[in-house]
Amino acid sequence: MDGGCNITSKHGNHWTDVIQNLGMRLCDIEQQDFVIHCKKVDDIYEAYNIDITEQKKKLIKKGKKVLRQLKRIDYLKMDCEGAEYDILFKCKDSVLRKIKKIGMEPHYIDEKKNVNELKTFLVAKGFHVSAIPNRQMLYATRING
Repeated sequence: MDGGCNITSKHGNHWTDVIQNLGMRLCDIEQQDFVIHCKKVDDIYEAYNIDITEQKKKLIKKGKKVLRQLKRIDYLKMDCEGAEYDILFKCKDSVLRKIKKIGMEPHYIDEKKNVNELKTFLVAKGFHVSAIPNRQMLYATRING
């Protein structure tokens, strides 16, 4: 969420606090490509039938656009629910060279999209990689960079 909300009462939310908080959350939801705001039961059925792969493509495209625009990335934190493979594997070398450190929670997808393949890829791109298996975390630090 891009904003903040202050509670102005010692005894919980006042009506104006509740309205402001809800308004800010709804504004945030409205800006999301991957969130469907269901106002009616029909909206739930429609959301259930949406093609998730199309939503993932939009998310990946947006992530790659952000990475291209930055001059330097000191620390890239990724928690993309499986999209990290498509984002990194399809990322240009010029973009990957901007990244100094990466922290992520990789998800097993299949034999081509798993932690071992990700480690191999990042090492080939000039990173030292360490994984914490019991926490499902992977950390990569650029070597000489």
